[in-house]
Amino acid sequence: MKKIFLLYFITAGLIIRAQYQKHNFLIPLETAVNVENIYEDWAPSLQNLEMPKPGTHSTRAELMQIKEQNEKRFPRKKISFTNRSGINPPGIMRNFIGNPYNNRVPNDNDLAISNAGQLISVINSTIYIFDVNADSVLKTFTLDAFAQPLGLPHSKYDPKVVYDPLADKFVMVFLNGYLDSTSRIIVAFSQTNNAAGNWNIYALPGNPLNNATWSDYPVIGISTHELFIGINTFTNGSSNNSGFTESCFWQIKLADGYNGHTLTTAYYNNLKPAPTQYDALFNICPVMGGSTSYGPDMYLLSNRNLMAESDTFFVLHVSDTLPNTVITMDTIVASVKYFMPPTARQPNGHTFDTNDSRILAAFIQNDTIQFVQSCLDTASGNAAVYHGFISNLSGQKQIDALILADTLDLGYPNISYAGNGTGDNRAIINVNHSSATVNSGWSAYNYDGNGNYSERKQVKAGNSYVNVLSGIYERWGDYTGSQRKYNENGVVWAVGSYGNQVGGNRRNATWIAELTLNGSSLSIQNELNTGKMLVFPIPAKDIIHAQFKLEKSNYLQFNIYDLQGKLVKQLMREFVKEGENQFSFSIFSLSTGMYFFKIESENQLIYQQKIIKQ
Repeated sequence: MKKIFLLYFITAGLIIRAQYQKHNFLIPLETAVNVENIYEDWAPSLQNLEMPKPGTHSTRAELMQIKEQNEKRFPRKKISFTNRSGINPPGIMRNFIGNPYNNRVPNDNDLAISNAGQLISVINSTIYIFDVNADSVLKTFTLDAFAQPLGLPHSKYDPKVVYDPLADKFVMVFLNGYLDSTSRIIVAFSQTNNAAGNWNIYALPGNPLNNATWSDYPVIGISTHELFIGINTFTNGSSNNSGFTESCFWQIKLADGYNGHTLTTAYYNNLKPAPTQYDALFNICPVMGGSTSYGPDMYLLSNRNLMAESDTFFVLHVSDTLPNTVITMDTIVASVKYFMPPTARQPNGHTFDTNDSRILAAFIQNDTIQFVQSCLDTASGNAAVYHGFISNLSGQKQIDALILADTLDLGYPNISYAGNGTGDNRAIINVNHSSATVNSGWSAYNYDGNGNYSERKQVKAGNSYVNVLSGIYERWGDYTGSQRKYNENGVVWAVGSYGNQVGGNRRNATWIAELTLNGSSLSIQNELNTGKMLVFPIPAKDIIHAQFKLEKSNYLQFNIYDLQGKLVKQLMREFVKEGENQFSFSIFSLSTGMYFFKIESENQLIYQQKIIKQ
């Protein structure tokens, strides 16, 4: 069923028409999967190592030309960014290495954490479930293994995850395939608050209009009752953002997914901003709730993110829930312009792609929407963060903004509400950082709700520049992850990437951290030693991986003991370098049961972890 709506609203004193099309779909349950029972995981991975060259006809190459023009207009300058306001920077509490590297770029990060402390971290093609209270990995597996019952042999990529604080459940979204015939949007709903338990899985069409397009770049958000998925569509066979058709979004009943019922959905396209001289929307970002979910209405944001500079934003308002929704769209001019972000610098002459200036994250609290996107700081010429504020949502909307800049290049920001409720608009912003002299890592800022920021707090430092693709131009990411811990005021969990050298490989790695507004941190700093070893999967059938960090190089023994303390097997004795390391071993020869895996030096126990052979 297709409906065409012509709506009228007032913007800047003029009555302007907006248009969209709504398509209703019923999506049956495909399968239910118990994560604990995922044993077979082939982890297929296909990665193209070429970046689009200047002069080609991809949108990414066109963006490079715009960036070069902006860099000539606003060359790099040395500017001091100290003494911001005296606000305490975020405190760093529990923090640890995230998903293992999976031979994919860019290093797209997202996470969700439940009130009970179960954390899901996703990158590119892997899912990592961690119990932050028990300090243990519950499960690590790939998107391919998760979706195996669907029988879709195509690439799985771009995972997003969100925690629903009202239902106390998780929702995960990822994509399948790069052609109109193979494109699917996989949507999974946890049946309970146990992320390592049962999930209901659905496959939405990636080409619902049968118009030879496929879906890419998902962005998700939830209201009190529904899931929203922003999506971009591209012509069949296109790549690197060429062949863009339009931005659309899905609206889905959450209760249907949690209960395993047929999904009630609506798909919206042909979303035309007003005035009509603007291009079609490119990227739509749902607005999350601040202290908790809001509804039944929903806001979604877009901007002119492919322009060299702009001051225009589009605010979509979805009123009520399915099937009674109506959409209005406001076109608003902001008080501060945003500019296409420049290419980010790396040491050794390497660089990072910063993509365009799309809105990457947003939340609503106290009748104000806060959002972040990448931009150019015209004063320093550095890649920076555009922090926007949309106020008076029920009346004549207004957008103001502040530019958060640094001596380093900042990219792929995220933001989460961290205040205490009514009248408190404090937030924590996390962002990747890099420069010509500083390896890629990630940092965080406190925002006090009154226009002031803390100094930058480095959460994770890189130990190398990144060099994965051919040439010097590397993919940095498409997004980072951040979520408020809903039952703990002032606490935000975030995930970002950092440059990590393992042997001769210089690549992105993932780091997860618990951040607080109060500025206090754990006494053990992650740059020296996490004090923890991450062992996964537990339980296991074949291979176990152990990730650990040493403060200094040492000769170590890797041993397996039974529960009575008897040595079962010395796996290896080797000189191990300081820094981050990973040790893997087969447990095929072990009998079913429980054991201790220990890393020991000649005179002390370094790490130990109980393991289970299934």
